[in-house]
Amino acid sequence: MKKKLLILAGLFMFFQLGFSLSCFFPHYSTDKGKIVYIGLGERKIAEEADTETFKELDNVFGIDKNYVYYMGKALKNIDRNTFEPTDWFIPVPNDPVWGIGCQTSYITEFKDKNGVYKTEDLRNRKD
Repeated sequence: MKKKLLILAGLFMFFQLGFSLSCFFPHYSTDKGKIVYIGLGERKIAEEADTETFKELDNVFGIDKNYVYYMGKALKNIDRNTFEPTDWFIPVPNDPVWGIGCQTSYITEFKDKNGVYKTEDLRNRKD
């Protein structure tokens, strides 16, 4: 009986760790004076990013004085000065089943002076 309880407790801790780790990735970081995008299984230096003015907007978007960035890549066709998030995914405060969860919200749609864009369209681009 004790062995089954220990296994059950171990499984709970394992899954809790998985939920906790999912809140840390992806994100932007600074390394050796460069802005770096760190995602699950990838690490990409945002070559054009200005470290002095860079600001992380959510877990994949960032902005500096020159560009908007998506997963570490400068979106040169998006006007940085008129960039505005128009829709966000906002998670439920607590998972009703487990009572835990990652509370990360993220941009799902944005606009600039040229139009309205969905984040999923950026993910599906081949360039």
